[in-house]
Amino acid sequence: QKSLSLNYNNQSFKILIYPKSIEYNPPYFLIKFENFDFKKKKAIFSLFIYDSKTEVYVRDLDGE
Repeated sequence: QKSLSLNYNNQSFKILIYPKSIEYNPPYFLIKFENFDFKKKKAIFSLFIYDSKTEVYVRDLDGE
């Protein structure tokens, strides 16, 4: 469970794509909390992918 805020220290977190990888810099997702709309009660996040060896492919499932 993660608790995020807009301050720099607690604004994002990583999820390793290959959790048991032995690589020094394994691929991961970075989820960053960007903003919160209090009226609509909706959070806005950005999703980044780090993959130095280009092993991960992303596909849009809604628009083929």
